[in-house]
Amino acid sequence: MEPEDFEKLYDVLCPRLLCCARSQLDDATADDVVAATFETLWKKGLAFPGDQREWRRIVSLAHQVLKGHIGNEYRSRQRRASLWRRLASHHPGDEPCVEAADLPGGDSVTRWLSRLGENDRHVIALFHAGYSVEEMAQILRCSVAAATRRRDRARQRLRKIVSGREAGGSG
Repeated sequence: MEPEDFEKLYDVLCPRLLCCARSQLDDATADDVVAATFETLWKKGLAFPGDQREWRRIVSLAHQVLKGHIGNEYRSRQRRASLWRRLASHHPGDEPCVEAADLPGGDSVTRWLSRLGENDRHVIALFHAGYSVEEMAQILRCSVAAATRRRDRARQRLRKIVSGREAGGSG
């Protein structure tokens, strides 16, 4: 893909990818994972989409790559927090080195989302970004009925977490 075509792709995809990422991460980290997503897409050497079907395929691919980068960020934060807890346990008199902001989600909404499984977080992020169920089905590579069920189940799990009735969800 030529650089000017990639810029067009970026202009179309970036706002929605940022919306999805920012619904799960702080703004700076969201910017980083979206940048990493576009770097990955660039490295794939994709052809510029010529029709609607190809556009849908690229949008789906972009969201799958974004989901992977967000998942990597959550796993990285969890590993860091675990390391800090292990280090703190070796020095019992010291204050713990980990702050709430170091854990996935510094605010309550992000903390609630972090308690969902990766797939549920992705579905909620797509829903939050304003994608229709039909668009979500394309991105998730499933039927419209399956996308509707996944959205409804993810919302139900999130409601349980928010109300304090469940410690986590499946993903």
